Amino acid sequence: MKIDNFLIRNLSNTTKKLGSTLQRLASGKRINKASDDAAGLAIADALARDAAVLEQGNRNIQDGVSFSQIAEGAMEQIQNNNTRIAELATQAANGTLTDEQRASLNQEAQALKQENERILQTTQFNGTNVFSGASIDTGNG
Repeated sequence: MKIDNFLIRNLSNTTKKLGSTLQRLASGKRINKASDDAAGLAIADALARDAAVLEQGNRNIQDGVSFSQIAEGAMEQIQNNNTRIAELATQAANGTLTDEQRASLNQEAQALKQENERILQTTQFNGTNVFSGASIDTGNG
């Protein structure tokens, strides 16, 4: 009888270990529950939280980069427009032009100024106007 009880207890323990091993194999994780390794589980949970925070920080940084790229593109267009306005002003200073020609140059310069205003008023990132004066919080300092 002692042998039978020993065998049954041994078989039960082996079955539990096999179940635990199969659970680890199925999940791909060494720790599936606190009883597997309480300290290891706490460390794994803390690392998972840290990883999530770092991933969000990375997304925030990418948003900041995207915001800057949009602002840079808009400013580049405004700079190009301002360069053209300066060229038009120089051209209009030519004494050989008629009033009609100067008016045409002025009309183009005014259109470029209006385009600059439109760029400043409508350039957006994620629904936020880039040049509104509002600050954008990327959450990184």
